[in-house]
Amino acid sequence: MRRNYLLLIVMLLAGIMPTVCVGETTSAMYVSKTDGSSFSHGLSGIQNVTFKDGNLCVNFTSGTTESYGISGITKITFKNDQSGVTSVKAAVRGIYPSMAQSTVALRGFEGEVEICIYSVDGSLLCSIRQDAQEPVYVGNLAHGIYLLNVNGQTFKFCKR
Repeated sequence: MRRNYLLLIVMLLAGIMPTVCVGETTSAMYVSKTDGSSFSHGLSGIQNVTFKDGNLCVNFTSGTTESYGISGITKITFKNDQSGVTSVKAAVRGIYPSMAQSTVALRGFEGEVEICIYSVDGSLLCSIRQDAQEPVYVGNLAHGIYLLNVNGQTFKFCKR
């Protein structure tokens, strides 16, 4: 009996005995959530992954789609992926501060952008082109709620 255990240990150390590790050799996307849970999907079954309207959307080769709120996700990793992708950078676009006094800054935009400011009734108040790194001057607006459209993407802000 002791000899059998010794033989088993030697075989494991020598790598002669095949080991079974579920998922270790399968390429997969692993997602960790803020509640401590996690899930994974095999990459062979995923057609594409997109980020839309605050969600991670996984489109499967079967034609189905699953969406997960980005705010509930802490980490996305890819294991045994042979695609050559070494990192994924999320570009979150937006404006800040949402309660502005004199300027609003853009986040996630690069180069020259087209900016339109609308009142809440939809009236165009201002249209400019400028570098995305420059703050947008809103000091001349009356106190209230406005819509700021940057290259076709609209954000709400309050001028105080």
